[in-house]
Amino acid sequence: MEERLGNELQEFIAAHEEETPSSILLNPLKKADISLKEGSSIVPWNQYGKQLRERPKFIRDPLYHAGTYYSQEASSMVIAQVLDQYPVPDNALALDLCAAPGGKSLVLLNALPEDAFLISNEIHKGRASILDENLLKWGHTNHLITQTDAKVLSDLTESFDLILVDAPCSGEGMFRKDAGAIQEWSPGHVKACAVRQQGILEDILPALKQGGILIYSTCTYAPEENQGIETFLLGHGMSPLLLNMDPAWGFESASEHGHAHQAMIHKVKGEGFYFAAYHKDCAHPSERLRSVTLAKGSFESSLLTLPDNFKGIQFKGEEYAMDAEREELICTLDALRCMKRPGIPLGQWKGKDFIPANGLALIPDWPKAERTEMTLEEAWAYLRRETPPIQGPDRGWTLASFQGYPLGWIKWVNGRMKNHYTKEWRIRSQW
Repeated sequence: MEERLGNELQEFIAAHEEETPSSILLNPLKKADISLKEGSSIVPWNQYGKQLRERPKFIRDPLYHAGTYYSQEASSMVIAQVLDQYPVPDNALALDLCAAPGGKSLVLLNALPEDAFLISNEIHKGRASILDENLLKWGHTNHLITQTDAKVLSDLTESFDLILVDAPCSGEGMFRKDAGAIQEWSPGHVKACAVRQQGILEDILPALKQGGILIYSTCTYAPEENQGIETFLLGHGMSPLLLNMDPAWGFESASEHGHAHQAMIHKVKGEGFYFAAYHKDCAHPSERLRSVTLAKGSFESSLLTLPDNFKGIQFKGEEYAMDAEREELICTLDALRCMKRPGIPLGQWKGKDFIPANGLALIPDWPKAERTEMTLEEAWAYLRRETPPIQGPDRGWTLASFQGYPLGWIKWVNGRMKNHYTKEWRIRSQW
């Protein structure tokens, strides 16, 4: 870094002693009036990003749990610039390959056309569950989640208009934020990450359409994992996409082709983040996979009328809403045995009783149910899966709501409330 930064080295080192900047990504689908403290500002490279003057305790804010915004690192929001400058087709199919915990998938959902469709993938089971929670809370319906490695998804030859590979890396750009990244670092780890990154890219490139866009990103400064990967990609049928970046934003050009940029923490109000955009020149020969037919459900419930472009299906004993226009894709993913969920979870039948899924409560305009509006203290109790002393109807389902935004489901039995908030999502903190 001394060789790279010269006279800027001491400023770069000093920046690691500063407080980690805090920022949020707003959800345009829910349009909540998020009040920001004086001194907060707009993230200039993303219209939905806000820089905060200080980091609040997000866990205390029910609007955070309602999916009206997400705590997202500001530097990484810049990937939306690729779609701003190189729009994808209206019905584009996109893939976020290494997606957990989900922040960049949310950036993509904000930036993609309304009729586009996103597959968010995460190979690790625990991290895939966190990804699932964050995407469901966002409330968009044009996505699903897979849990597999790049080699399996490469069977979807020439399928994707856009692929984001936010690659596992040595984490140098996160040293200020994550002390664990420092402990894990070594020159050998950097080299091992570079080898792993090349393997991931080599596996997934066949799934990108000819003419499709690849966004490659890391949270490291290591040239082996950034410029070294550029050399690899240029030798594998990829061409650089020139990105016009406002010099005032502080990102450094990281390639002579103008397609790669680096956030350095002493210049950008964010963490160290590298990203590059490429265009695929050549096609891979395509073989159509055999797909299977998912069990159709003639879904009926007083809590929901499915939109015309969705079908009810059964998957692993539960009911889901599948985007009908993506049925062939979803059936193919099912044949690959990599799907965590094929669409929007609706719930499950227990005898004659339908138990709605918490994710359904968070989809704007889908549930047909009354709302039980809560105070802040009542919402905290609800999110802990406690039973706040509130009044409701004699029986039936209502949506637990804070400032008009649903959090989850309540079932009323003889005028008594039963809290149906998802166990895995509950708040464990008592402040």
